[in-house]
Amino acid sequence: MPISSLPRRTAAVLAIVVAFGLRVNLAQDKAAPNNEAFRAGGKSFQLPPPSDDLVELGSDYRVKMEVFVPDSNRLVAGYVPQSVVSAVRDGTAKSFDRYAMVEIPRRAEFSDVSADLFSQITDAVSQQFGAQLEATIKDQQEAMNRRLKAINSDAGTITLDEPTQLGAFFSKKDACAFGSIMPFSGGAKTINMLMGMMVLRVQERLLFAYVYTDYNGEGSADWMRKTTEAWADAILRLNNE
Repeated sequence: MPISSLPRRTAAVLAIVVAFGLRVNLAQDKAAPNNEAFRAGGKSFQLPPPSDDLVELGSDYRVKMEVFVPDSNRLVAGYVPQSVVSAVRDGTAKSFDRYAMVEIPRRAEFSDVSADLFSQITDAVSQQFGAQLEATIKDQQEAMNRRLKAINSDAGTITLDEPTQLGAFFSKKDACAFGSIMPFSGGAKTINMLMGMMVLRVQERLLFAYVYTDYNGEGSADWMRKTTEAWADAILRLNNE
């Protein structure tokens, strides 16, 4: 992800945080390497990697991914492909086509999030992604496919000069996920990046989890939907045992 693309991503996340920040203030089963516990909001979490090809950088090096995180959030865990770990650690990595992060909103880090409040938060986030959480899984999938076909149509109905919202990937108790495709330009080249954003309620804390991968057609979106749901299930299962 090019550094020049950060303001767009930051603005989008800030808009989401602002949508519910005041309200909060007023109110794969694979463990991480060495069973590391990730600390946030006075709690300890188990946060497995979202896929087999990604590894967590560790407490000494995950700070290098903070450049991707808006000021309103705090980085809890950062995952990169195994093949670039050494380059990330020594500062020579220029780009990579897949990565993931878990973040917590600073203004709500130590606030308990009830089931009712979590529902209000996810409703606010869903509006940012053009999603209807009450829709069935089939309806959500059909809506996503329509948007993907519009992107890939010969008529060019949608041009990726701005993020294209794909709606909801899934919605369940204590977890939901949304998708979007974002263009990132570097020199004469434009890369379309697919983002999966998860909103999680874990141990009464609000967590955001993001997965980014190069968009290479509808198969990429299907991979993202399955990956985010499996990751959410694993996180909830490991932290509720």
